[in-house]
This record gives sequence, structure tokens and C-alpha cells, in this order.
Amino acid sequence: WSSPLRALTKHLGDPASALDPTDRYTYTYKGNAQQLDHILVSREWLPRSELDIVHICSEFSDNSRISDHDPLVLRLATDAP
Repeated sequence: WSSPLRALTKHLGDPASALDPTDRYTYTYKGNAQQLDHILVSREWLPRSELDIVHICSEFSDNSRISDHDPLVLRLATDAP
């Protein structure tokens, strides 16, 4: 929904688009879950990429968490042996 992200995704692929829309959040504020963090890859790599958003921070409000944003993990399948 942001202009810079729209401009970037004209040329780059967004692996998060393969996720269920209800799982595409990295931050929660006052009950509103939002995807504020992104990883973009070249369109050539998009079919060989898999993104996970690890929901270990944004859903919890205690002070023991490292961040209020969830980490993103990107796996890229290579042809290497």
C-alpha cells in the first residue's frame, strides 16, 4: 500500500505474496497486524524462494522480547550440490 513498496515490486518479487494473507504481518499495534518488514528478491529467484514470518515477537507485549517486529526467514533453493 506504500508508494515506495509498489515501485520496488514492479521490478522485484515479494515472497510474502505466497503466504496466507492472515499470516503476512510482522508487527502488531493496538490489535492491528501489519507487514512493516519486507524481503524482496529478483524475479528470477522468486520461484526458488520461500519466506517464513516467525511470529515470536509481535504477538507478545512483555519486556522479555528482543524486538516488537517478527523476524523474517528467507530460504533460497540453489542448484549447488
